[in-house]
Amino acid sequence: MQQAAAGCGSYAELQTWAAEACDIVLMHFATNDVWTVVPPRNPFVLRGRDHGISQEHPNVIFFVSKIIKLNPSGCGSCLTNVAALAAALTPAWASTNSTLSSPVYIIDHYDSGVDPSTDTADGVHPNLAGATKMATTSYNALVASGYF
Repeated sequence: MQQAAAGCGSYAELQTWAAEACDIVLMHFATNDVWTVVPPRNPFVLRGRDHGISQEHPNVIFFVSKIIKLNPSGCGSCLTNVAALAAALTPAWASTNSTLSSPVYIIDHYDSGVDPSTDTADGVHPNLAGATKMATTSYNALVASGYF
């Protein structure tokens, strides 16, 4: 696992989050991996002893996002990499990574209509229009899960 020492999405930050009392985890997983051409790993390494979110909180509910389309300057493979990641996050994948006490749901931001050329500031980070589309998609997925 490539681990950033500190900062947004770093391994140290993830361990800090795992120590928090959480009931629900919303995960927009692998943006940095896709952008830096590091093959994304299964986010359910989080169930393992190294990260411990499920270990610390065995009833946590996971909402894992198919990330938005990325097209930053200088990343010719980002759109292809994001498409491959989105294709891998299927209902079967969610079911395989779910437990009775800790279900996994997918939020489909990939097909939420976020266009990297008009809905992001830089091909990656959503502007207000992109964030609004993402929020609507997230809200609808949370409600559809039946937990709210």
